[in-house]
Amino acid sequence: MKDWAAALGLAVALGLTGCGTQSGPVPSEYAMEIKSVAFPASVAATAPLAVLVEVTVGGCQSFKRFEAERRAGVLQLRAIGSTQSGLKVACPAIIGWEKRTYTDPGTPARTDPFEIVVNGASYGTVSVQADVASP
Repeated sequence: MKDWAAALGLAVALGLTGCGTQSGPVPSEYAMEIKSVAFPASVAATAPLAVLVEVTVGGCQSFKRFEAERRAGVLQLRAIGSTQSGLKVACPAIIGWEKRTYTDPGTPARTDPFEIVVNGASYGTVSVQADVASP
């Protein structure tokens, strides 16, 4: 009976974790799974541009940062996540989505059309309007 209960406990623990049971946490970074990307249809050439990215989180996965590469005609973002492997506790099997915002400062000035690429996939273009001079 004891072996059966131990086997059942191990099966439940393995079902709750993808992180292992080593002696200490070992962070690992990766390109996150993207559910959606949203941004305005148009923006001024040098105005800030908010890009809303919905990423998968939960279990041992969490959002860490954006890495951006920017040229006049394209913004290339990488949504970087991290996972903790080797934890002594089980990670919950609950996976969900979380929205994170990256704000492009507008330098160098954008050219029209301005493409938005996240984790290697193009999500469309923004129409670039001429900056309006202040009076």
